[in-house]
Amino acid sequence: MRRIPDTVLFDLRETLIDPSTGWRLTDAQRICFLRACDQRVSEAELRLNLQRAIADVNASTFRRRQYFDQDRLVLERAATLSGLEVPDTRLEAFERWRNRTFERAVRAFPDAEPTLRQLRARGVAVGCVADGGREWTQRLLARAGLLALLDVVVASEESGEVKATGAALRLACARLSAEPTDVLFVGDRLDKDVQMAEAAGGQALLLDRSGRRLGGGSKTITSLTEILDRPLAAREEGAWRKTATTWS
Repeated sequence: MRRIPDTVLFDLRETLIDPSTGWRLTDAQRICFLRACDQRVSEAELRLNLQRAIADVNASTFRRRQYFDQDRLVLERAATLSGLEVPDTRLEAFERWRNRTFERAVRAFPDAEPTLRQLRARGVAVGCVADGGREWTQRLLARAGLLALLDVVVASEESGEVKATGAALRLACARLSAEPTDVLFVGDRLDKDVQMAEAAGGQALLLDRSGRRLGGGSKTITSLTEILDRPLAAREEGAWRKTATTWS
């Protein structure tokens, strides 16, 4: 069995934290917000345009290297598709309110905390590499009770590029004085996680909690705790902990 490297980095949403309730709530809030901007646009049309906007923004993360606020762009795109002109100040105010709602609904997956604790107990450095803003990422991790368990946290905003380019992963490695070849990255997407990490020179595992997805093969796990069943290759004591102050 292939050994786990001495550093394990995780994706944020759908990997360490469960965003499903927050997404349902905030998508409904987006519809209400856009409906209030113009009652002539039906709720069904707004819902369809929101889904189109989400798909467009997700696709754009592979066409654009430079970091951008994906959540804000989703709302802007949905408004444009619906023929609505919404002032920037109103968009910004709504996004701040929506983010607070999302944050309150965030929970860690049950397997996240025990996996992080046990990896650290074995001398393995652990961290999170997320698509998003630095402050926002830290707030979500703190809300989920995971921030203090991580040796490094890097948001794509800090790298200046979207996560799919691998820039945030390389920055996390640099902050831990680790080479990408010494890193295992765990995430729920083949494109933004597995393929990104492998392109950067690291190892990767696809997290498929449903157990129904195809494409990951032997690189697929259904729970984070499965990582603990693999032999570990821990770094020497103190080799990374002395550098792990990047999120404070």
